[in-house]
Amino acid sequence: MRPEDRMFHIRAVILRALSLAFLLSLRGAGAIK
Repeated sequence: MRPEDRMFHIRAVILRALSLAFLLSLRGAGAIK
């Protein structure tokens, strides 16, 4: 695996985790209201 591929993979994983956390926080805020 090339270093560029590794960075791309790590960035994709981080973006997926951030979007998942964002959706969960939105769902939590909606439940609180």
